[in-house]
Amino acid sequence: PEYHPRPSTYVVDEMELCRDKYGAKQVYFDDDTMTMVPLHVQGICNEILNRKLDIPWTCMGDATVSANTLVLMVEAGCIGIKFGVETVNADNLRSVGKGFLKIDQVKDFVAMCSKLGVWSHATYMIGLPGDTREDIEATMKFAVELGSDSCQFSIATPFPGTPFFRECEEKGWLITRDWTRYDGARYCVVDYPNLKHGEIEELFQEAMALRKEHNLSMRDKVRV
Repeated sequence: PEYHPRPSTYVVDEMELCRDKYGAKQVYFDDDTMTMVPLHVQGICNEILNRKLDIPWTCMGDATVSANTLVLMVEAGCIGIKFGVETVNADNLRSVGKGFLKIDQVKDFVAMCSKLGVWSHATYMIGLPGDTREDIEATMKFAVELGSDSCQFSIATPFPGTPFFRECEEKGWLITRDWTRYDGARYCVVDYPNLKHGEIEELFQEAMALRKEHNLSMRDKVRV
């Protein structure tokens, strides 16, 4: 399928509408393609600057955003970015289509965000195909040591219609078709040959405890 982003003028029109009609004080772009095409986000930033639109905003993005683009985003009012790291295992990154992402890039990106005053929120997946207990523990350790302002963990969940679901179905990994349990914030619905759903859920709870401790410590740092 082709990628057709909305014109930057329309996007900024809606930002103005949210501010002027509904009293919005901040805008969040819940769009995982926001920074996929640099010209798209750059166009939005330039439109914001041309209109002198004074409203802070945050967005979803990725750690491959260039320094020049991030600087422009900050000039246009960006104060925070959410991005996926998923795992520190390079093979697993490739298996989920993120082989382009290198861990050193992530470290450099977080350092760049910190230097520019942009809040960095890193997200991770627990229980990807190929994950071992050691992989998950290494990812959890990395999340704490990375230095992002906050972090988030989810259980890898194979939603119907996705390549992940088809792989789980073909390999007999699914343990239920109770769709109410397809909730990455609570349950694991797959059993891998080397890692069962109960163990993944236990590791997720450990990750959540680390997340709570990390996020609280970072907020204390900000207050200081």
